[in-house]
Amino acid sequence: MSALNLRTETARAKLVPRATPYFTPIETGCSLGFRRIAGSATGGTWTARRYEPSAKSSYLYKTLGEFAHLPAGERHDAALAAARKWFNALPVAGLIGEHTPMADGVRTLRDACMAYVEKCRRERVTGKPDHGEKKAADHLRRYQQYVFDVPAFADTKLEDLQPRQFIAWRERLANLPTKSGPNTGGTRSEASLGRDLTPVRAALRYAHELGYVTSDAAWRVPLKPPKDTGGRREVVLTRAERVALIKGLPRELALLIECMCLLPLRVGAIAALTVGDLQGSTLRIGVDKANADRRTQLPPAALDLLTRMAKDRPAKAPMFPRRDGKQFQKEDWKDEVKAAALAADLPAATVATSIRHSVITELVSAGTPILTVAQLAGTSVRMIEKHYGHLQDRGALAALKLLELPGVKRRVKTATESTRRTKRARVSATNRVKAMLAEREAQAAIEAA
Repeated sequence: MSALNLRTETARAKLVPRATPYFTPIETGCSLGFRRIAGSATGGTWTARRYEPSAKSSYLYKTLGEFAHLPAGERHDAALAAARKWFNALPVAGLIGEHTPMADGVRTLRDACMAYVEKCRRERVTGKPDHGEKKAADHLRRYQQYVFDVPAFADTKLEDLQPRQFIAWRERLANLPTKSGPNTGGTRSEASLGRDLTPVRAALRYAHELGYVTSDAAWRVPLKPPKDTGGRREVVLTRAERVALIKGLPRELALLIECMCLLPLRVGAIAALTVGDLQGSTLRIGVDKANADRRTQLPPAALDLLTRMAKDRPAKAPMFPRRDGKQFQKEDWKDEVKAAALAADLPAATVATSIRHSVITELVSAGTPILTVAQLAGTSVRMIEKHYGHLQDRGALAALKLLELPGVKRRVKTATESTRRTKRARVSATNRVKAMLAEREAQAAIEAA
């Protein structure tokens, strides 16, 4: 069935007057309607309709008016523009309901943060059933600690927020002492500041996308991410140091870290492996910070380790289980790795991530193509180049040596010798020019005679 034509006055005049509008679709879930009214000077009135599953009637309506001030031929386009403006100002379909704090008409920073918490809670990631809850809990904790603790700031309406408020808030946050980690009570690092700015920036961007605030000018510059928060990691462990670290760990964790020494994977990705992820000589990395659900061919040592770990165990069981059979969590290895590093007299900054960094460093230093390393590590070429590109300087020098021209004699000259040669060259050139001019003058004289 073809869409109803409401564009021309002639087509609208053929409609039968009735109490409900005639609708024609604009885009998925959005329609423009015209109600034919007998005796009306303009023929009727315009209405916009948007599908909304959480609404009582499954639709939201907006009366747009008759547009009597415009010629009949321009009313359709004006009504269409007004309808699109209304659609763009509405939240995403399905988010209007009693569980959305912004649905009650309040438009404060606190509401924006809570709306984003609800959005995070609804997120689903394959292999991580509690991903949404964990992300929501982390963001809510940061909001409560750093935003909601200043009610005058948190309860400001979004449209009333000013850049100076965000500048002052950022300065206050930067000066707060850290509450955890080895630098507890010390000055907050740029990386730490960036982690606390991110949830607030995300909440405001979400509110902006939903149309609850028309401009992001108030926070766009004040909440910019700090620069250079992802600097190079400096702790690089040799193979002997990695072995020493493994020997100081409990058996279950030692097996997990041993796998990190054989594959450049994130510790969280290895901890999330299940027995079923081993598929012949291929390993499926189903859960990871980035590029999840990828597959990699296993070298002999890694294949042997994983085969032993998977033997006679159910497919859904953790590949590297804790002593109680459950999957390892971040809290399970953090302190153990620190203690083992201290016992082995390794650098104080040694953490589980240092293993992956050391393995990637070794791969790049050995001349492995950066694209290959990025694919194995589950990251981007840009990130490998940023953190490890300097390790390829030796390879670049070797490549440049290939450009040397064979058979060309090279002799290093002293500065004095070079100066003398330059002067002789200048005199020779001058004499050649004089001889050429004299020859031309003589030729001209002959021709004149």
